[in-house]
Amino acid sequence: MDDGYAFRKTVEGEHFSGALEVLADLVLKYGELRVTGTVSMTVPALQTAIDATPDAAVSNLDLSGGRPYSTELAIKSFGRRGSFGEAEQEILVETDDDVDAAVEEFIGMVDGPVSDWATAVLAVEPLVAAAVSVTGDSNPMFVRRLILLLLSLNRAEDAVQVMDAHLRAKLHLGERESRAPKFEQHLLDSFPAYRRVREARQQDQSQ
Repeated sequence: MDDGYAFRKTVEGEHFSGALEVLADLVLKYGELRVTGTVSMTVPALQTAIDATPDAAVSNLDLSGGRPYSTELAIKSFGRRGSFGEAEQEILVETDDDVDAAVEEFIGMVDGPVSDWATAVLAVEPLVAAAVSVTGDSNPMFVRRLILLLLSLNRAEDAVQVMDAHLRAKLHLGERESRAPKFEQHLLDSFPAYRRVREARQQDQSQ
């Protein structure tokens, strides 16, 4: 491992391909090595669409890193077996004798829950369901990348549905003033299919 890096590989889904990256987060504390992991899914094919998005419509969090913007679609942390997401638990390495078991446990998480998570991301539907059900904070980076992905997959109906939920969210993390309206204007100007669905919905609502 180099600076916590574990591996990166291309993964194929029914709708699109992505790059799965796993990082091992190593912390030495009180004489113990504490290990957790981070897994992310990027979609390199989105780079052109992301580069075409005006700065005014991009999350502050993306702008802080400068161009080119990340194509990361989703990210999760993990630890001991069965520990995935916000409640991950550390894998502890106290002596040399613990190393093999720790490596085995880490690989077991990658082969199990991490692999299942990647499959769900590649299926798209779980991401859409999570995005449209948000009632509080909405992460603008991941949501807007998801919308661009949906449009690349000719799923304009889903894209508008996700955008509606994003606009309704109480807070867009990292943005003092929401850039969501400017992002939607970019979608209306750049994606005819999105505009058609949006206009059709507005007509239905006005009747």
